[in-house]
Amino acid sequence: MPDTPETDLVFREQGNEIIRAIAAKDFERYRRSGGDASGIAAGEDFLSSCKDMESRMGRMEKVEFLTLLETPGVVNLVFRIGFCRKTSDGKSVKHQQLFQLVFGKVDGKSQLLGMRIM
Repeated sequence: MPDTPETDLVFREQGNEIIRAIAAKDFERYRRSGGDASGIAAGEDFLSSCKDMESRMGRMEKVEFLTLLETPGVVNLVFRIGFCRKTSDGKSVKHQQLFQLVFGKVDGKSQLLGMRIM
């Protein structure tokens, strides 16, 4: 789908905005960034998913774009996200995870089709 460096940049900016919305637990920002095909229909579900991810992974501290992978019909963005969580004894544990966002074209617009933490 991307065919120019400018198009690649649009996908990267959209991906960064989605991740920032998740970190801020901002459903409206998420919807504006991902569109109606974002997979989460209600703000309550979005907030619950964000809280669940934060309780398991910790708070997002650093986001780094790694690569854009083109596959037939979709674009995959891969980010490295640094998390920090507290253990039961109050110690901070920092770790990194890969975060994949999958985009496709819906009605001629780029929309989020799925995401996963690896």
